[in-house]
Amino acid sequence: TRLVGSSTTCIVDIGFRQSLEFVETDDVPSYHGEHIALYVVDGDVFRRAYRRAADYGLVFNNRRSPHLVYHTEDDVQLHDEFRFKDIIDLDTGDVLFELEHELRSLDHRGFLLDHRLPGGEDDLVADLASSSSSSSEDDDDDDDA
Repeated sequence: TRLVGSSTTCIVDIGFRQSLEFVETDDVPSYHGEHIALYVVDGDVFRRAYRRAADYGLVFNNRRSPHLVYHTEDDVQLHDEFRFKDIIDLDTGDVLFELEHELRSLDHRGFLLDHRLPGGEDDLVADLASSSSSSSEDDDDDDDA
């Protein structure tokens, strides 16, 4: 969390050199169908995320895409994705914010990078891990300057 101007901003790292920035404001616009797509590298984590969202009743079937439904884990595996819209307080169940999230596995047809790497997904994971650790080392070097 950091102060930007007079607003507090929460920065959430979501991947290699990617983050979401949430800016605190009193004037929150209503939800108009915006969404983000996030890729989950580990298939077991992807399936657990679906189960947990389903347990909380958060899985969202968007009317704009009636051919994409996520009623079962088989549906999720068929589409290599699922969606949720409500961000809730886990203790109370109160909806804190609405933003449609499309969680995708690396097998999703929209994930093209996998097809361009010689070793496929394994090379991608190794590349992301080495890039992430080298960028951390670069960040450490900046602190010494």
